[in-house]
Amino acid sequence: MTNIVLLGGSGYIGTNVVKYWRQKDPTAQFYIVSRLGKSEISGENIHNIRADAANFEQTDEKLPSQITYIVDLIGGSEKNPDKFKQLNELPAQTMMKIAEKHHVKAMGFISASIGNKQLVKIKQKIIKMLNTSDIPLAVVTPTVVFGEGHKGRMAAILDIIGIFSKKYKPVTVTEIAGELVNKVVKAGHKRTSLL
Repeated sequence: MTNIVLLGGSGYIGTNVVKYWRQKDPTAQFYIVSRLGKSEISGENIHNIRADAANFEQTDEKLPSQITYIVDLIGGSEKNPDKFKQLNELPAQTMMKIAEKHHVKAMGFISASIGNKQLVKIKQKIIKMLNTSDIPLAVVTPTVVFGEGHKGRMAAILDIIGIFSKKYKPVTVTEIAGELVNKVVKAGHKRTSLL
């Protein structure tokens, strides 16, 4: 059985990751970790877990013993340095500890390429830290993410700039979800074939 843990999976990108992954593997079990323990998606294979992903022990004790993949979808800007660390670094550390403890096939992470410089810098630092693990890491680095058919003004401007540089091309949330899931599964298959 495929057990997938999503830290912060109840948000906008997380919801789309679950939808895409369910289409790809309808038998997979999803363990969605969030502070509220609720998500918009429901079903027999959806398990909402109320925990602070910044706290390894609290999160790990609520997860199944067998975990196939784990993805960290938590992150964002915050002026308070302690809250910034709690929002970005600590969930990534939790993911790596869980991945290593449960010998998962692969980890997934969402980075950042434009916008808040502090956020871009911390995401790069986190990727370096995650890459010290023996567990394969799949990273997706979106620019501006928008919903299907709902481009904002910034996305429209970046569309034009994106003609000249892919670094600034806006992407749909469906594209990001699909890219992340496919990269995580591919990284997991590579690891399995090496074992």
